[in-house]
Amino acid sequence: HTLKLGKDCPTDTVCFHAQQAAEKVLKAVLVFHGRDLSKTHDLVALLALCVDSHPGLAVLESDCRQLTSYGVAARYPDDLFEPDETDGREVVAAAYRVRTKVLAVLPDNR
Repeated sequence: HTLKLGKDCPTDTVCFHAQQAAEKVLKAVLVFHGRDLSKTHDLVALLALCVDSHPGLAVLESDCRQLTSYGVAARYPDDLFEPDETDGREVVAAAYRVRTKVLAVLPDNR
Protein backbone atom coordinates (compact mmCIF):
# COMPACT_ATOMS: atom_id res chain seq x y z
CA HIS A 1 0.00 0.00 0.00
CA THR A 2 1.23 3.45 -0.85
CA LEU A 3 0.15 6.30 1.37
CA LYS A 4 -0.14 9.59 -0.45
CA LEU A 5 0.20 12.58 1.83
CA GLY A 6 0.01 16.06 0.42
CA LYS A 7 2.03 18.94 1.82
CA ASP A 8 -1.04 20.26 3.63
CA CYS A 9 -2.13 16.86 4.95
CA PRO A 10 -3.15 16.89 8.64
CA THR A 11 -0.73 14.16 9.71
CA ASP A 12 -1.98 14.29 13.29
CA THR A 13 -5.41 13.23 11.99
CA VAL A 14 -3.85 10.49 9.85
CA CYS A 15 -2.02 9.16 12.91
CA PHE A 16 -5.14 9.33 15.09
CA HIS A 17 -7.22 7.35 12.60
CA ALA A 18 -4.46 4.77 12.18
CA GLN A 19 -4.49 4.25 15.95
CA GLN A 20 -8.27 4.01 15.94
CA ALA A 21 -8.26 1.38 13.18
CA ALA A 22 -5.85 -0.78 15.18
CA GLU A 23 -7.84 -0.25 18.38
CA LYS A 24 -11.10 -1.33 16.74
CA VAL A 25 -9.70 -4.57 15.29
CA LEU A 26 -8.15 -5.50 18.65
CA LYS A 27 -11.47 -4.84 20.35
CA ALA A 28 -13.19 -6.99 17.69
CA VAL A 29 -11.11 -9.96 18.86
CA LEU A 30 -12.21 -9.35 22.43
CA VAL A 31 -15.88 -9.08 21.43
CA PHE A 32 -15.59 -12.25 19.34
CA HIS A 33 -14.35 -14.11 22.42
CA GLY A 34 -17.05 -12.63 24.66
CA ARG A 35 -14.61 -10.55 26.70
CA ASP A 36 -15.59 -7.31 28.37
CA LEU A 37 -14.16 -4.26 26.71
CA SER A 38 -12.14 -2.01 28.93
CA LYS A 39 -12.42 1.69 28.26
CA THR A 40 -8.87 2.20 27.16
CA HIS A 41 -6.97 3.44 24.16
CA ASP A 42 -3.86 1.56 25.30
CA LEU A 43 -3.24 -0.85 22.45
CA VAL A 44 -0.55 -2.73 24.37
CA ALA A 45 -3.08 -3.52 27.11
CA LEU A 46 -5.71 -4.55 24.57
CA LEU A 47 -3.16 -6.68 22.74
CA ALA A 48 -2.26 -8.46 25.99
CA LEU A 49 -5.90 -9.47 26.38
CA CYS A 50 -6.01 -10.70 22.77
CA VAL A 51 -2.81 -12.70 23.22
CA ASP A 52 -4.60 -14.80 25.85
CA SER A 53 -6.63 -16.33 23.01
CA HIS A 54 -4.18 -15.83 20.15
CA PRO A 55 -0.54 -16.02 21.33
CA GLY A 56 0.74 -15.36 17.81
CA LEU A 57 -0.49 -11.78 18.04
CA ALA A 58 2.28 -11.00 20.55
CA VAL A 59 4.51 -10.04 17.61
CA LEU A 60 2.41 -6.87 17.29
CA GLU A 61 3.57 -5.37 20.57
CA SER A 62 6.01 -2.86 19.09
CA ASP A 63 3.43 -1.69 16.53
CA CYS A 64 0.81 -1.33 19.28
CA ARG A 65 3.28 0.57 21.44
CA GLN A 66 4.01 2.97 18.57
CA LEU A 67 0.33 3.50 17.79
CA THR A 68 -0.94 3.96 21.35
CA SER A 69 0.31 7.50 21.83
CA TYR A 70 -1.63 8.75 18.81
CA GLY A 71 -5.00 7.84 20.34
CA VAL A 72 -4.87 10.67 22.82
CA ALA A 73 -2.10 12.94 21.56
CA ALA A 74 -3.91 13.73 18.32
CA ARG A 75 -7.00 14.87 20.20
CA TYR A 76 -5.08 16.89 22.77
CA PRO A 77 -2.16 18.29 20.78
CA ASP A 78 0.62 20.26 22.34
CA ASP A 79 3.52 22.20 20.97
CA LEU A 80 6.00 19.47 21.85
CA PHE A 81 5.19 17.03 19.07
CA GLU A 82 3.55 17.38 15.70
CA PRO A 83 3.75 14.23 13.56
CA ASP A 84 5.27 14.73 10.13
CA GLU A 85 4.84 12.83 6.88
CA THR A 86 7.35 10.16 7.92
CA ASP A 87 5.47 9.60 11.19
CA GLY A 88 2.20 9.33 9.26
CA ARG A 89 3.62 6.73 6.89
CA GLU A 90 5.14 4.68 9.74
CA VAL A 91 1.97 4.75 11.83
CA VAL A 92 -0.28 3.79 8.93
CA ALA A 93 2.08 0.91 8.13
CA ALA A 94 1.93 -0.22 11.77
CA ALA A 95 -1.88 -0.05 11.75
CA TYR A 96 -1.95 -2.06 8.53
CA ARG A 97 0.24 -4.77 10.09
CA VAL A 98 -2.01 -4.92 13.15
CA ARG A 99 -5.15 -5.08 11.03
CA THR A 100 -3.76 -7.78 8.74
CA LYS A 101 -2.53 -10.02 11.56
CA VAL A 102 -5.67 -9.59 13.68
CA LEU A 103 -8.13 -10.17 10.85
CA ALA A 104 -6.27 -13.40 10.07
CA VAL A 105 -7.29 -14.85 13.45
CA LEU A 106 -10.96 -13.92 13.12
CA PRO A 107 -13.36 -16.08 11.12
CA ASP A 108 -14.27 -14.93 7.64
CA ASN A 109 -18.02 -14.23 7.77
CA ARG A 110 -18.60 -13.24 4.17
